[in-house]
Amino acid sequence: MPLFEYKAIDKKGKVKKGIISGSNLKAARDNIKAQGLYPTEIFSTNEKDQTEDATKFISLNGLLARKGGMEFVDCMRYLATLISSGLPLDLSLKSTISQIKNRYLKRSMMQILEDIKGGMSFAKAASNFSKLFPTSVVAMIEAGESSGSLDIVLEEIANLLENSADFKRKIITAIVYPMFILIVGIIVVIFLLGFVVPKITMIFGELNQVLPLPTRILLCISSFFRSFWVILIILPIFTIFLFRYLYTQTKLKPKIDKYLFSLWIIGDIYKKIILSRFSNILGMLLKNGLPLINSLHIVKGVSQNTIYQNSIEKIIKDVSQGKNLKDAMENTMLFPAYIIQMVSAGEESGKLDELLLKIGDRLEKEISSKLSIATSLLEPMLILILGGVVGFVVISILLPIFEMSKLVK
Repeated sequence: MPLFEYKAIDKKGKVKKGIISGSNLKAARDNIKAQGLYPTEIFSTNEKDQTEDATKFISLNGLLARKGGMEFVDCMRYLATLISSGLPLDLSLKSTISQIKNRYLKRSMMQILEDIKGGMSFAKAASNFSKLFPTSVVAMIEAGESSGSLDIVLEEIANLLENSADFKRKIITAIVYPMFILIVGIIVVIFLLGFVVPKITMIFGELNQVLPLPTRILLCISSFFRSFWVILIILPIFTIFLFRYLYTQTKLKPKIDKYLFSLWIIGDIYKKIILSRFSNILGMLLKNGLPLINSLHIVKGVSQNTIYQNSIEKIIKDVSQGKNLKDAMENTMLFPAYIIQMVSAGEESGKLDELLLKIGDRLEKEISSKLSIATSLLEPMLILILGGVVGFVVISILLPIFEMSKLVK
């Protein structure tokens, strides 16, 4: 049944807020009045009406970068605790919802609760909210429900998502300082070319002497910048949007994905991020009892890189024909030797899920190490480039001044 968020006034004149179910707007209004309240505002909480709130909420696919996402992790952990204590799922959800502050998350969980009361399974109800529950998480919840270990699965989901959030924060932290240097450098250059150099140009224009070559180059660059500054600002933005558009095109996406792998340092980090995601999700799905073929289909759906999507499709085909996972992965030529060896050891020992999770953990450490190396190289390079640009501007301005002082002598 649809849910409605409302504001109402009670008999004492106090404002009350809440969420209520109703077949339509009129029914919801009648239900509010039946509680002795006078409704002043009623909003539909159907998912199709939540676009604005959903954009403010960073979904699990965004690795929980904001407060709302971390609140979801706490929500899953609290729900797991209540279920493990023996409380029924519907009462556990009701208690959990009362602790939620994020509007989109609260509305979504309320709708899930209503669906469960209507006879749906938790996994089926959660699948209607893909921004909150991606396919891999829904599959884990379904496995937890069927095995009677939903509390354990929810705790594992919370841990997995929290680790993913920590990992993303590490990546963001690593690139913040270089980005800060780059932005400051761009601002300094814009200020020099747009404000300082034009004033110097007016002084030089009054002189009847040939300016040094660096000064003439600087004046040309400044003149070009002042004439075409709009284009220079729009061009990077247009390039970003063009790249995003081309990346969505089916024919071009594989070529772009392949090109990204060839980039210096960035390509290796990008590949390791994909492998880490593959290992962690596959390991977690297998740990919760999902069959290998089903787990691989889910991992393929989660993967956003066409090269690895095609490789996983080949792996699924080979495994379906009776090959073991190690041989199927080896045939793709995309997985490093040490990952193949660990998968082989996992299959032989019957601990494939544990070893896949260890692979994911090792890859995350390698990514952190690579990022540290990349930033340690990038920071001095940016400082040198910025210093060189500023130095060129200063020298270009000082050279004609020095020549003028010689003429005075």
